[in-house]
Amino acid sequence: MNIDTEAPAAPVPISAFLDDVPPPAPGAFDEAQPYSPLETQSFALRPITDIQPFFDYSPTGGDPCEHLCPPPDGLCPDDPNRLCPVPVDMAMSGSAERYFPHLEYYWAASNLHHNPLYFENPALERYGHVHVHDCVEPVYSMARFSAQLVGLPYQLALDHACRRQYALGWYRPGDFAPKLVYQPPLNARAAATAAAAYTGLFLLVP
Repeated sequence: MNIDTEAPAAPVPISAFLDDVPPPAPGAFDEAQPYSPLETQSFALRPITDIQPFFDYSPTGGDPCEHLCPPPDGLCPDDPNRLCPVPVDMAMSGSAERYFPHLEYYWAASNLHHNPLYFENPALERYGHVHVHDCVEPVYSMARFSAQLVGLPYQLALDHACRRQYALGWYRPGDFAPKLVYQPPLNARAAATAAAAYTGLFLLVP
């Protein structure tokens, strides 16, 4: 089997085909039909290394100074409202992670609130903590709900239904939340109100 080892021929520039084509005489073409400049003059393709970027380029077609930061000297007028980040040199030694300048972040708590959640299980619903095992959690949740249902008069006396509660004080998403045992606070007034409610229900039911 013969293998052709000759090098491929170099590409022929377009100008080689257009140099011998004379320009058309005036009136030789139909003015109603558009024609390409390639048909009337010869040219050579410029290498990409000769094409330099322009500082006044704008992707939106608007003010080019809007996208230049920092702007070149003498190109854009001085504008005190244009704030550019301060360039920071990369660290020569130390951590291999990318070096970022110091940034300040201001966090404001939301003003969202809700009414008291008398049948809430914060350990499970907020943080996903289970007791002992996943198979035991349904039994624990049922027992907790039953205790909350029986103790509803105590909870109503402790937190009335129209009271506003906020999410402040709970661990935020992403924070480490330790396993805690949440229980209702002890309150003598709420206990007396609950006792009166239980006594009234006992007297009403024969």
